[in-house]
Amino acid sequence: MDKRLADKELRVLLNDIVENASGTRSLFIGFGHVAAGVQKRYASRLLDSAEATLGEQKGLAATIERADLDQLQLNPKARWRRSRLFMMHMPFDYYVAEATGSEFGGKPPHKYRVLLLVEYTNTPEDFDAQYPDFLRLMGEVHVLTDAMLLEYMGDSLAKCGDKAKPAVMSVFVSPLGNGTVKGVKELEPLCASKVATTYRFGGTGQGHDVERNYDFAKPLKPAWLTAGAYTEQRAPEKPAEAAKPDETTTEGTDQPEGADKTAPAAPTDPPAGGATPPPSNAKAAPRAASPAPAPDAPKAKP
Repeated sequence: MDKRLADKELRVLLNDIVENASGTRSLFIGFGHVAAGVQKRYASRLLDSAEATLGEQKGLAATIERADLDQLQLNPKARWRRSRLFMMHMPFDYYVAEATGSEFGGKPPHKYRVLLLVEYTNTPEDFDAQYPDFLRLMGEVHVLTDAMLLEYMGDSLAKCGDKAKPAVMSVFVSPLGNGTVKGVKELEPLCASKVATTYRFGGTGQGHDVERNYDFAKPLKPAWLTAGAYTEQRAPEKPAEAAKPDETTTEGTDQPEGADKTAPAAPTDPPAGGATPPPSNAKAAPRAASPAPAPDAPKAKP
């Protein structure tokens, strides 16, 4: 990455990715006068984003979707394409020698910033079922320092010496990150050199030395290699539904069977002049029929 992009925050780079995924794509088919242009229009949207970590380095994980607008017009049920991204600024730089110079002379090497971008994409209906494969892949990604890289070489260096004797290997790392064996103890030099030059160390723009002692009688597999170094917080697919009104209960109130549990209770002492009618949404409890009142006796005229 150039310096202009390297100085941007991850959330800004994510917004650029989402924005660039939408728009019109043109493709010309044919030759000469019979060439014809074909255009496709895409739309994209950001579903969620949250902080994620790889080892001790912080990054950003996000879920985005992309759709072909022409397909959506023909078929409203056409599904979007869903992707899960992980972005992280790497804690090291990448050095490249200038064309007119050399690694140890001439112009100084050019430094590039490094951005790690991993993407998992699938159809929405298969996205969650195969998402553990993405997590398994991220669990096997490790950001190595020079010391960790030398430790990782231990298993390959075991065949270069006597397992009963401790060994030492010293490596000179060039400004670009190329390793050269500087010295060995209890290791066959040519064998150790083949192992060390297989990998690239972290270039710093300046040469430096790294060294490690090996005890082949002990387990050589690093502990950090078996432990997953990736952690993330993924937003739920759907928000939790609120409780329905008919699931609400009123505690401490005895109500007749069939009465609406959400209706407020009638006042204990109704006002004078007759009973207050129940609310319009309340269901009146069934009552037993009562005999009609007897007619009043005729009153004597004075």
